[in-house]
Amino acid sequence: KQWYQRRVRGNYIYHIKHTWIVVCPTVEAMVRNIRLPSLRQGFFTLFVFNLSYYIWILICFSVGGSWPYPFLHMMSFAMVLVFGCFVYCSFACIFFLTHTFQVRFGKLISTKAE
Repeated sequence: KQWYQRRVRGNYIYHIKHTWIVVCPTVEAMVRNIRLPSLRQGFFTLFVFNLSYYIWILICFSVGGSWPYPFLHMMSFAMVLVFGCFVYCSFACIFFLTHTFQVRFGKLISTKAE
């Protein structure tokens, strides 16, 4: 039973939690007209969330002595910080593309409920 939980179920749960949380809102923005914040406010909100989450990860590491994500064990501390910047830039790019798409095509895909 432990093998199943670690190898099979665990991998799918991590995949669902960390991949689909990005895919679903992005796809929704492509098929529905949604209201997004301005670019400045959106980038700032993403930065605050990313910084808060990375501070939490650092607290978990300093208190527990191990990283919450297994792949962080293989990186130096500097690379962990670089990875955090990469994650922020990735989400910022997704937000920028989604915002640009909504500005250009949002009126064309408005739903009946709106």
